[in-house]
Amino acid sequence: MTDLDRLERLGRASGVAFVLVSLGAILSATLVSPTFTWTGSALSDLGAPGTATALLFNGGLVLSGLVALPFVAWLYRYGRNGLERTGGAALGVSAVLSALVGVFPTGTPQHFPVAVAFFLSVPVALWTHATGSYRAGQARDAVVGFVCGTLDPGAWLVWGLYVRTVAPGLAIPEIVGVLGLHAWALYTVFSSRRQGSGRTREDRTDGTDGRERATPGGWDQ
Repeated sequence: MTDLDRLERLGRASGVAFVLVSLGAILSATLVSPTFTWTGSALSDLGAPGTATALLFNGGLVLSGLVALPFVAWLYRYGRNGLERTGGAALGVSAVLSALVGVFPTGTPQHFPVAVAFFLSVPVALWTHATGSYRAGQARDAVVGFVCGTLDPGAWLVWGLYVRTVAPGLAIPEIVGVLGLHAWALYTVFSSRRQGSGRTREDRTDGTDGRERATPGGWDQ
């Protein structure tokens, strides 16, 4: 097994693990917390120092950010063009920011700017990657990326215009943005697997790196 084979397998496994760890920590914390409500709380309230869920929530964010890094490396390595690679790198920034939200929980001066930067970085990363997919002629990858990336700002817009008066907590738009990222990550992993993104025998023996075939979206150029 070559180093590229290992990166491909590790990248896919990392994408799934990132979703499981992140979503598992968030949902588990919401179930354990005696005070959290979806309409009146923010997700970050689960990580407030001194709460019963602080370690679970903050630790989950830090771990999920670290677990996502091989997935990010895979996205970057097999990007079909500069925009896809830039989108992969931007997603790495999102992963680091997610971990920092756990390092700087609510109540610390660093929390607000880090949290805002995370929610801004996710759509930027997905839209950039989707633009690269479109330029590579991969329409389905592009549509999924644009839709999942738009869920985050779209949820905040709808919440601000219509939902805030009945559900003033930030948890609803926050979880929609997170789920958009999770959905895109799982789509990317499983679509590449279903479409057979692995390099062909010729790729393995002719000295090329197989970038054209071993792409996260799984469609040959």
